[in-house]
Amino acid sequence: MILDSSTIVKLLVQEPFSDRAQKLVEDALSRGEELSVPDIALAEVLNALWKYHKLLNELSTEEFHEAVRDALRLWSVLKPYKTEELALEACEIALAEKLTIYDALYLALARRLGARLLSFDERMLTAARALGIEIVPIR
Repeated sequence: MILDSSTIVKLLVQEPFSDRAQKLVEDALSRGEELSVPDIALAEVLNALWKYHKLLNELSTEEFHEAVRDALRLWSVLKPYKTEELALEACEIALAEKLTIYDALYLALARRLGARLLSFDERMLTAARALGIEIVPIR
């Protein structure tokens, strides 16, 4: 299963659907399912945590540091794939689906591995459906 950064952030910070994300990830792990991400996921997640702390003031400094430590622990369970391995396919997807390269990397990885995508990003889910990528139902 491919986790996008919106899902990973939900595992670290209480947001709408955080409980659902937690359950879906726990279910996948209990089935022995591999959790894969493009290597940019860590930077995207850390940036989101920074925004929660610095721009939105929704995390204290202590909570920010704790969330970063949690992100690094979670990273040790995930299987990252190099951007350079996905770049050409991601560029094709980004152009065809009018997505950012960042989002297209998750879709390229899902397509390459024939894996399901777990995302809470509606634009990414719409593109995944258009590309025939199986998505994990979030509701």
